[in-house]
Amino acid sequence: MWLYDFDGVLLNSLDEVVVSAYNAVTASTVATIDEIPAGLVDLFKRNRFHFQPAGDVIPLMQWSQDTYLAEPDKLLTQSEFIAIISKTTEPLIRRTERFYAARNRFAERDGRRWLSLNRPFQPIWNELVERGGDRVVILTNKNREAVIRQCRHFGLNVLKKNIFAGDDGATKTSHLKMLFKRFSDRPLCFVDDSLKNLQELKGHFNKPPQSLSLFLASWGFIGPEDIETARSSGFPVLNQNDLIALIRKETE
Repeated sequence: MWLYDFDGVLLNSLDEVVVSAYNAVTASTVATIDEIPAGLVDLFKRNRFHFQPAGDVIPLMQWSQDTYLAEPDKLLTQSEFIAIISKTTEPLIRRTERFYAARNRFAERDGRRWLSLNRPFQPIWNELVERGGDRVVILTNKNREAVIRQCRHFGLNVLKKNIFAGDDGATKTSHLKMLFKRFSDRPLCFVDDSLKNLQELKGHFNKPPQSLSLFLASWGFIGPEDIETARSSGFPVLNQNDLIALIRKETE
């Protein structure tokens, strides 16, 4: 059974993340990328692959705002990003809530423009729509309400019970434990664009109660060395056509 990360695998949400994170950090109410300094946007997007739990978007955006004029082309190393996170005094759960609150305010205030900042990755999105949204299981750090609204808007009628999201600090590890119980009769395959997520899951489930296969999505928000590192670490790297072929093969 296939499990899908959402942002970076099924949906290109990068512009919406930029706007929501900027609003969360600055207490602004911008609704378009053009309202944010272009250099700040570019620097944030260049380093987007670093953040993993949603709450870490807050210090990354704050750092981008503080840095873009002096070092517009800066690419953070992993250790530099960890140092930025370690300096923040705001707990992760509070940062997560603040980011989700800014996103929800934006969506409620101007749902049309909020949705317009997102677009499905193709052709994987249409493949899943054609197969039926009730067969899709999403495992994400994103908040559930945003996932539901975006799926419905773009025609993927996923079931609410099949969205395992990041609300209340829930993690992909904790959700996978539940998924092992719910789908105990079949192997699970999870595709994510975060190499860090895959590494953490592999470390936690080094002896899973059932078969767990982990794949890196090459089309998502990956770092410049992630594909090579993934392959050397034993994670298969897929493009969208590879994934579609594997999904179809499973149901032959």
